[in-house]
Amino acid sequence: VGSVFGNLCSSKNTDELQKVQSEMSPILSKHNSAAMFLPGLFDKINAVYEKRHDAGLNSEQIRLVERIHLDFTRSGAAFDEATQKEYAELKAELATQQTAFQQNVMKDEETYEMVLKKEDMSGCPDG
Repeated sequence: VGSVFGNLCSSKNTDELQKVQSEMSPILSKHNSAAMFLPGLFDKINAVYEKRHDAGLNSEQIRLVERIHLDFTRSGAAFDEATQKEYAELKAELATQQTAFQQNVMKDEETYEMVLKKEDMSGCPDG
């Protein structure tokens, strides 16, 4: 759903969508952080990661375990609880700032227009 909403906001830049996007970006960021920080989840992922070579997994399964472990680690799952909370707040603020920047770029590009002359089209197929 998030990807579809993101694409919609990137292609249909209405004031209503911008308002929803601005309100939802920090909420969705915090939700994502909460999912990554579920108590015990990273411990289980880490346990599988530590035993990945002895678990009878094929190379693709090992790679998947390594990628999931890396994604969780990069998302702060290995942090202590206080640091996770601080990191989640920073990510929410970053999501707010990224949304504002994206909306500013979209607003700036709304009025862009490229005017071409007939000679600028030389070498292009007719049609």
